Amino acid sequence: MAIEAVATQQTVERPTRNMVALLGFLQKAEVDTIFERQPWEMIDSRTPAQLWREFAAKVPDLPPIPAGAATLLGQEAEEVIADVKTRRTYVEHYDRQADYSFASVPIGALLSPQWTADIDYVREIASSASPGMSQSELLKFTTSEGSITKPIVTGNQVLFTSPRPDLYADVVPKVSTDPQGGFQISVRAGSRPNYVQVAKVGDKLLLVNGVHKVCGLALAGYIDVPCVFREAPTFADTGIGQNDPIMTRLLGRDRPARVLDFVDPDAGAPFRKQSTYHVMQVVLQQGMLTPPALAEVVTP
Repeated sequence: MAIEAVATQQTVERPTRNMVALLGFLQKAEVDTIFERQPWEMIDSRTPAQLWREFAAKVPDLPPIPAGAATLLGQEAEEVIADVKTRRTYVEHYDRQADYSFASVPIGALLSPQWTADIDYVREIASSASPGMSQSELLKFTTSEGSITKPIVTGNQVLFTSPRPDLYADVVPKVSTDPQGGFQISVRAGSRPNYVQVAKVGDKLLLVNGVHKVCGLALAGYIDVPCVFREAPTFADTGIGQNDPIMTRLLGRDRPARVLDFVDPDAGAPFRKQSTYHVMQVVLQQGMLTPPALAEVVTP
């Protein structure tokens, strides 16, 4: 009796995220390299080169960026401001770095600190933004604190996972004594500081951090956003664009890339990216050295 083997085709699940990129501001070779090296895929039959050509042709016709000024937040937000200033996040990552104030800025005037965004995440934020929030409620929204999942300890490793790139660890360990005369060595890990932050550089307003939150608020109908705010002499002083030719080009054009370009179908090129998790590994290592002893120096 013959036994016939029947081959069955299995479907491999490959979840993806909907993304947008400001490809028209990039060079053709950069786009080719990005799609070759990243887990990105097209949403239709267009090639990366065709997508770049289509959006590069639209850049000259994009609307100009309106002038905008920061307005310090008023008395209504004083209680929230006082609370933010007492947080470890603000003290360690903002107040120690520069003189910040709390201000409201027009979303339409903000330049972008990046050239790609997760539009699915933007829509999630938009759906979570309550309509008609007051200035103090908006400030709570834009200075919210994140949290991460409890890690797994395996051997000398501590592993953290997150669906978003929000993992952070202070690389400088803290040392303290214990009651038994030993020392405790610790590293603090948590969610990456993620306040909406804006810097004024000359007559321009640069969104240093918070692209997804700001785009989400824009989709929810808001035209102004509260933020932590400071002035900076140059874009490089904000930490944006340093040693990154793409960012230097985005910010140095006659018409720079702006945050609202991500939600403008004439500026944000759509594509998909394979869903990923982010893993942060903290490793404790011990080493012993046995250097040669030096002869005692006798002072005459």
